Amino acid sequence: MSRNGQFLVPQPGTSQPNDGSVIFPAAIGDTAMVFGAGVISAGYWFDTHEHPQHQIAWAARGVIAVEIGDGYWVLPPTRALWIPGGTRHRTGTAQGATMRGIFVAPDRCPVSLTTPTMLRVSPLLRELFDHLTGPDTALARGDDAERREHVDEPTASEHPRTDTRTDGMVTAATRNPADNAAARGERAEAVRFEQADENPVSARPLTDARPERTAAATTRNPADDNAAARRGRAEAVIFDLLEPVEVIPVGARRPVDARAGRVADAMTRDPADPRTLAEFAADAATSPRTLARLFLVETGISFGQWRTQIRLAASLPLLAEGLPIARIAGRVGYATPSAYVAAFRRTVGVSPGRYFTG
Repeated sequence: MSRNGQFLVPQPGTSQPNDGSVIFPAAIGDTAMVFGAGVISAGYWFDTHEHPQHQIAWAARGVIAVEIGDGYWVLPPTRALWIPGGTRHRTGTAQGATMRGIFVAPDRCPVSLTTPTMLRVSPLLRELFDHLTGPDTALARGDDAERREHVDEPTASEHPRTDTRTDGMVTAATRNPADNAAARGERAEAVRFEQADENPVSARPLTDARPERTAAATTRNPADDNAAARRGRAEAVIFDLLEPVEVIPVGARRPVDARAGRVADAMTRDPADPRTLAEFAADAATSPRTLARLFLVETGISFGQWRTQIRLAASLPLLAEGLPIARIAGRVGYATPSAYVAAFRRTVGVSPGRYFTG
């Protein structure tokens, strides 16, 4: 949470990021989005929590993971996750990451995604995320400094407040859904003008068959040329660029029973563990039939399906790091790359090669 316009620095013993994490201020205004940024230490996981706003979880560097119920998403910089407001989730990283917490006020959001959805992060979308997280887009100028509010990744009891004001660029975030590609292009062009060099010559397009548009873009009303208006236009382009990636999340519940839990712990430590159900049952001092029943009752799927989910979930961070398929397959328990690819495609809906790049 924030206090007096500043991020609270995590202290030892809190449920905030590990000691030494760096939290940067996020600049907001009378617009739909709130941006927070922080460096998350390797191996750290936030406690399960939720936000009243929608969230876009994204890592500018490194790889983060998000758990929602039985679903598990791994997100390199080319992917983000749309988390609807009120959705309990848990976020963390194995190797460390620079994470962006992007929160969207529901009453100003034109996006109708109602379930956790993976998003494609194009180079342009990445630049816009970085642009709106940077200090140059802050409203902390004069009287605006009193209105700042900065948000990091809070626990369930520390929600960022939803801004319910209706002034500013609300219309930019609640535009007509029938908006067309030409309108989206105009918004993107307006953002490009704002990011261009201050030199009027370099800021002007080299050619434009519609001189009246060029004049309007370069001589717009100075009263409208303020931080809130600029943020609103950039946010409108972000909404235009949000593109879902149709994948099925992987992951499975951990069984509660101590005998099945012992097997689950072994598989989590080493997804390539080759033991059969009978061998696991002997180690857990139970029968194969009992162990199979425990997995089915407590996870909702068979032991074989559960093991597949765990192996594929373990493969995602390796896939995000760019390891060759042959190495990934062996490390998560598949005898051949083709067996891994087939299981991945059958379970997730796309091939491993397309999961982060397609």
